[in-house]
Amino acid sequence: MTDELLETMKLLRKLLEKSWSKQTIWHKAEFKPELPSAGQCYVTSILLYDIFGGELISADILFEGKYESHYWIKLPNGREFDLTSDQFNGDGINPMPKDKIFGRWIFSKKINKRCKRYLRLKEKIVQEFFRNV
Repeated sequence: MTDELLETMKLLRKLLEKSWSKQTIWHKAEFKPELPSAGQCYVTSILLYDIFGGELISADILFEGKYESHYWIKLPNGREFDLTSDQFNGDGINPMPKDKIFGRWIFSKKINKRCKRYLRLKEKIVQEFFRNV
């Protein structure tokens, strides 16, 4: 039996790859077309939260000898997905291994769904989705 949720996340990841841009990244000057997920974790996690519900997870990830702030989603069924983990040499679907995570908490601040970067990403992914149906 195939894992429909996993397949859905893989499809979303492909759509996101076409949607991430300088307009959706945390630091516009750092956008790299060869690694479009870098700097996109917060807006991507909010988008997944908007679609599936659940909780945002925040942690520091040990990468190249320093800790980087990072976000991903925990769905209501308890499964976690991180569609931007490849920016830390992950697989782009699953969270980083526990030995790379320092501190881990449910992101409890109010989720800013009015964030301009989030709204741009949401608009782009909807456009990509309808191009592919």
